Amino acid sequence: MNRVLVFNPYYRISLDQCLDHPLFAQVRNIEKEKITATQVTLDFEKEDLNRDKLRQLILYECSFYGKK
Repeated sequence: MNRVLVFNPYYRISLDQCLDHPLFAQVRNIEKEKITATQVTLDFEKEDLNRDKLRQLILYECSFYGKK
């Protein structure tokens, strides 16, 4: 998990490395996986993300998913 949460993408684990990790060996079903030829862009990626805006979005997500 530490390698997934690295902010700099140069040092972050790739998606393929992540999916090949032994943690997913028993739950991964390669036949059900879909591969797209186009890059997926999420709505927030279209915004001008300066440091303050990024911090605000991260805190929002943490508070949203932290509720029980």
